[in-house]
Amino acid sequence: MTWGKSVELNYDLDSVLVWARKLQLSKPAEKNWALSDDQTYWEGECPDNLWSYLNTIVPLDGDFRGKGPNYCTLQEYPSCKILSPHIDHTEKYEATFLLPLIGRATTSIVEPNTANKIDSITYGPREVFWLKNGEYWHMVEPVDEYRLVIMFFITKGTDLDRL
Repeated sequence: MTWGKSVELNYDLDSVLVWARKLQLSKPAEKNWALSDDQTYWEGECPDNLWSYLNTIVPLDGDFRGKGPNYCTLQEYPSCKILSPHIDHTEKYEATFLLPLIGRATTSIVEPNTANKIDSITYGPREVFWLKNGEYWHMVEPVDEYRLVIMFFITKGTDLDRL
């Protein structure tokens, strides 16, 4: 059983970076992230053409918690702090799906309540990464100092082992 996977992206990110910057400038960032005191995020609607492309890779929940269509969050990590080991509540979705726009990171699955690594995947721009974040304890370590990532939610019931 696979816990996560990085897939090469065949999509021009220039327009996505422009969309991301416009989203950042359109409203104040949210800062109520439980796992990191320096992470900020913006809720938004993914551009239709990118949404269509990403759904050819994996089915995404566009109306996550009634916030659709094409719901996503743009997450900014302005420092190189580690996202501590944790497991997420995934009652409403199957897994997270990350699209790094700037910066690389390494996600590791770990033994519960520890930082003892079992396996790791490093990913960055030009890739997408999905993680069974409700099944596996995990932590994220930045490779680059600044990161900007779009997070999506994979539709509940999706068989990720077949991808």
